[in-house]
Amino acid sequence: ARIAELNAAIRAENERGGFVDDIPGTERLGTTRDGFGELLAAEIKQDPETYFLVGLLSGLDSILDMPLEKGLQQLPLSNLVSDAILQKTGLAGEALQYALDYERWDVDRPTFGNIKPKRIADIYLECIQWWSTQVYPHIK
Repeated sequence: ARIAELNAAIRAENERGGFVDDIPGTERLGTTRDGFGELLAAEIKQDPETYFLVGLLSGLDSILDMPLEKGLQQLPLSNLVSDAILQKTGLAGEALQYALDYERWDVDRPTFGNIKPKRIADIYLECIQWWSTQVYPHIK
């Protein structure tokens, strides 16, 4: 039910030309993606900082206006992080792919790890709420 409410709210805002149209997609999704990854990691007892970094850097290509691989090569990243972003490998890469799918409401599998679908929806809503109250006011 919460997913349906969120989906309806996002569609309504889009139709009104609301916040989604006013915000650069990379900034909005990248910040949601990093927080989503961080909270998914905490739920499955993985390193939240790594998952946050993977989500954050996954939109680097749009920010730098260059191919993602080239942008990542300029940073001192571990193979775990760069492979998670580029190849979607390891748990961090799987979490990134899940976040990418979730952003597009294209979730074939309703859960990630052992996290229940309702908890995942709550996490996503928490990330959007955090972004809308803590980030968006500073960029509009």
